[in-house]
Amino acid sequence: MPILEKLLHLKEISLQYRSFTGRRIVCSRDGFPQLQKLQFSRLEEWEEWIIEEGSMPLLHTLSIQSCRKLKEFPDGLRFITSLNDLSVGESSIRLSETCLPSFLTTISLTHFRLTEDQMMILEKLLHLKDISLQYRSFTGRRMVCSRGGFPQLQKLQFSGLEEWEEWIVEEGSMPLLHTLTINSCLKLKELPDGLRFITSLKNLEFVDMGKGWEKRLSERGKDYYKVQHIPSVNLNYYFSRQ
Repeated sequence: MPILEKLLHLKEISLQYRSFTGRRIVCSRDGFPQLQKLQFSRLEEWEEWIIEEGSMPLLHTLSIQSCRKLKEFPDGLRFITSLNDLSVGESSIRLSETCLPSFLTTISLTHFRLTEDQMMILEKLLHLKDISLQYRSFTGRRMVCSRGGFPQLQKLQFSGLEEWEEWIVEEGSMPLLHTLTINSCLKLKELPDGLRFITSLKNLEFVDMGKGWEKRLSERGKDYYKVQHIPSVNLNYYFSRQ
């Protein structure tokens, strides 16, 4: 990495498939002054990442995919205030309150294994506008979106959360949400009552959730009063109607 740091005009880096075989990556102070996009994919030996304060001051997009030995985000990541788009997939990284930059606007997690308690960490990222939780990125049974949480959130997608059964949305949560997609979360029993308080919600899409939801969301269904204020409610099936 020290050699790459000396390329002062670099704006985008992608390291994939054993392009880095070391255990430790250090991004030095004042390194990568023009870097905007950074991607790591399938670095099988990578275990530790150190970011010194002042490194990558213009970075806005970070993707970490299938780097399974990396266990935590570097502490220095929180100093990169320009970072707004984070994507992590198939990872064992532990999420903590202090590790993420507060100005993130977009976060996409796949096979990340968030616990019920860790959802509260995402709530505290006050600038988040777009969240995508896919395929075991949340492993809890119960999810709570608290009053005052996600104040800027506009788009929310859940996909393939196999253990998720219950969702509670407190009044005052996600006041700007306009698009909600729930895809293949087959254990989810019902929509949260608090959804009816989100008057900004314009689009609700169910994908491969089973035909039982057609009845629940129909005019006489149990969940109709929760969604009757939403202009567009769609149920789509690509794999199964069961």
